[in-house]
Amino acid sequence: MAQQANDDAPPTFSGQVSNRYVDVDRALFVYFTDGGRTFWHTHPGPQTLIVTEGRGWFQYWGEEKFAIDVGDVIEVRDGEKHWHGAQRGHDMTHFATVPAGKATWLEEVSDPD
Repeated sequence: MAQQANDDAPPTFSGQVSNRYVDVDRALFVYFTDGGRTFWHTHPGPQTLIVTEGRGWFQYWGEEKFAIDVGDVIEVRDGEKHWHGAQRGHDMTHFATVPAGKATWLEEVSDPD
């Protein structure tokens, strides 16, 4: 089960994932263990992800997923449904900026995705 910041909150990750905020809810490191990933979600503004360790995946709804690696910078499109996380057999960490407003968390990403 995913590590959640609040046990009463709805699930937002699959696998083992933890966060460390850097700038009070505006920037954080997200640590994904082997195959850990977010649920599908959107943000009310643009987001930037910078891969700092490991290998992962990123996918927009309706598009092919693509591999992400150390040093990759992903400028997430404003309001676009997406997910990101570690590849199987790898851990992955990314630094993320968080746009003002809360993310809208949607359904869990299926294994085929």
